[in-house]
Amino acid sequence: MKKSKQIRKSVNDEPGYKKLAALIIMISMAVIPWVTYMKVVKLDSVASEYFQNSDGLSADFFLYYKAVLVIILGIFIACFIIGENIFPDNIIKDTPVRSRNNRIMVIAAGIFILMTVLSAVFSRYHATVRRGSPSEYESVYVLAAYMLLFLGGMNYFCYENVSRLLKRIMLGLALVTIVFTCVEAFYKPLLEIGWIKNMITPSAYKGIVSDLRVSGFSDMVGLTFYNPNYYGGFCILIFPFMWNSFLTENKRIWQIIYGIASAGMIFCVLESQASASFYVLIAEILLTLIIHIRSIKHMWKRLTVYIFAMMLVIIVTNIILGGKLFKYGKDIAANETIDEVNGKTDKFQLDDIKLENNKLRIIGPDRELCIIVNDGILQFMDGSGNKLMVSNTDDVIHFDNEGYNMVSITLNSYNQIVIDLGYDDTIEFYVSDNMFYGVGQNGSKITDVSRDKRWGKQLYPLFTGRGYAWVNTLPMLGKTIVIGHGAGTFAYYFKQNDYVGLLNTHGSTKFVIDKPHSMYLQTAMEEGCIALIAMLVIFVMVIFNYISNYKCIELCYNNNKHNLASIAGASFVAGVGFMIYGLVNDSMVTVNPVFWIILGICVSSVYGLKNNKI
Repeated sequence: MKKSKQIRKSVNDEPGYKKLAALIIMISMAVIPWVTYMKVVKLDSVASEYFQNSDGLSADFFLYYKAVLVIILGIFIACFIIGENIFPDNIIKDTPVRSRNNRIMVIAAGIFILMTVLSAVFSRYHATVRRGSPSEYESVYVLAAYMLLFLGGMNYFCYENVSRLLKRIMLGLALVTIVFTCVEAFYKPLLEIGWIKNMITPSAYKGIVSDLRVSGFSDMVGLTFYNPNYYGGFCILIFPFMWNSFLTENKRIWQIIYGIASAGMIFCVLESQASASFYVLIAEILLTLIIHIRSIKHMWKRLTVYIFAMMLVIIVTNIILGGKLFKYGKDIAANETIDEVNGKTDKFQLDDIKLENNKLRIIGPDRELCIIVNDGILQFMDGSGNKLMVSNTDDVIHFDNEGYNMVSITLNSYNQIVIDLGYDDTIEFYVSDNMFYGVGQNGSKITDVSRDKRWGKQLYPLFTGRGYAWVNTLPMLGKTIVIGHGAGTFAYYFKQNDYVGLLNTHGSTKFVIDKPHSMYLQTAMEEGCIALIAMLVIFVMVIFNYISNYKCIELCYNNNKHNLASIAGASFVAGVGFMIYGLVNDSMVTVNPVFWIILGICVSSVYGLKNNKI
């Protein structure tokens, strides 16, 4: 009697339904960032105080429908994972999600979802939690969907055939991005092109947006990503796939194609003028070279050609743009925006502002301006009670005393006293019934325009003013150790109308700090510190998973699993790069879905290489 051999099915022979799931995820990843269509939302009373455009309404082009598609994709992935573990006659149990080595990541994703839901349930602002704030639309459903996108990426990309298709899709995505960037850089913003503007606007609003302008970011390219910073974040997710393929492809034609694509993505990052993305891009270039350190000696010829070609392209492009490209590079590297605000010497330097009934005290480090109102008449004194000399020219009050001559005061059409202290913008106060009030959201009267406690002022200017949000967010985390305040609620808890902090950081008080400008602080505030720890566990395990299997991955470049190894290396670099990027930028529905899918793909591709050695 012959012994029968049990044949183990290789994961390279993927079932059709798994390939279908991977294809849908890939197409969604390529499409979601470009979805743009106008949505007008009626805000609840709380959200309207912070986010309304007019009459309690908020208009959005970039976020709402992306969020809807992310939720749909998350539901699809959940149904597919459940279905493949219930319905097939022969259930495949040897999958990345079921792997014991990946169990910690799966548990951490579950904990993140649980804490996100609990934070929503116990939130004071259920309407915002269910929809997300109008500045990001990351609702509780979107945040839960991110983890499902991660699990989907983890579960369906451990096959060589799927990796080959993914490389082509990522190449197509890069080329589309480069073309759109060239249009915006050399012609005009995409959404200001007539036929595109009409296509993304419902007929009822076409008249309203006939003069739509999205060039508020000056020469910065943002495409459909809401903000150039998030566009830069998207570019650093795509670049490693082009750069890694350029270094590892064997055929000359593909080396040229990927070389052009990687150079194009560098151009895109420069056009975004996002400092964080620029520095992360450099880190990704170096990290990719490090992971290929053993074979770098075989790449020196193509690297030399690449460097010379890049220098030539940069010089030619800079000439075409009239010298702007070099200027962008200098501005990005120097990051001088906040230095321009804080470097002005001809201003009344603020330390504090106090509203004390009929007295307004504007306090500096070595002087004080005190304004007193009695029966509608203003009097001006210094900190010692000495009367200041003023003159009135064309209804503008000027101060003649030394140390106050940069200050001027006027009355605007809203019956507000407008004070110019020499900063980029003015500050306004109501004077009513012999009392001073600050001007809050939507013109509301407020009685506090400064912070009782102010520490870490020296850190405020960091990273174009992000330090201001970070320093003042950290003390708030004591109340979100277990659960957070709920998705999209950051603006409601962060102290707004801090005249002193905003003027010294941004030169203006016309800001709503609706995000902490850090994905990690954002998670800790809105989903809680336990959710943040769960997210960090996923990040650490993804990095550990790649490093611990590094030798296996590098060996696979030389056999018939080249594409799977290439995807593993590129997704690892992209994931690590975005983790760094997240230190100084918030989570955003325009780019984070791509990140979570790529992070899952990194785990899946490593699994495919490790468990199917040849």
